[in-house]
Amino acid sequence: MSCVLPPWRLPQSAGVAGVFEPRRVGLLACGAIVGWLVVLPLGSLLRMSLTTPGSSAGLTLDHFRAIFSGTPGGLWRLASTSFVFAGGSAALALVLGGGLAWLAERTNAPLRAVAYLAAFASLAVPGVVKV
Repeated sequence: MSCVLPPWRLPQSAGVAGVFEPRRVGLLACGAIVGWLVVLPLGSLLRMSLTTPGSSAGLTLDHFRAIFSGTPGGLWRLASTSFVFAGGSAALALVLGGGLAWLAERTNAPLRAVAYLAAFASLAVPGVVKV
């Protein structure tokens, strides 16, 4: 009967050298980067949503109560503002993208290569920068 170790356990003879394999170090580095870029901002957002700036009252749910209550600044106002922003962004993207596509494919303009490049250049910009 042979003993097969699970992939996450190293045999006793591997020692410390098995821990510092390039693949494992790269995976740990990627995990640390994701933790730094995702988990820390989410934790900060959660902390700020549960506290009131300038107050030492501790944790509170007042921000959530204000959003979900029927007050004029509640959920419906926030949702409608988001829909207006999304609709305006989509309309602007349609007009600009349609214009660039027409210029790059249907005209004989001298700078049509620049229009073709500009259509794909927006893919290189992260979404956070666009907003």
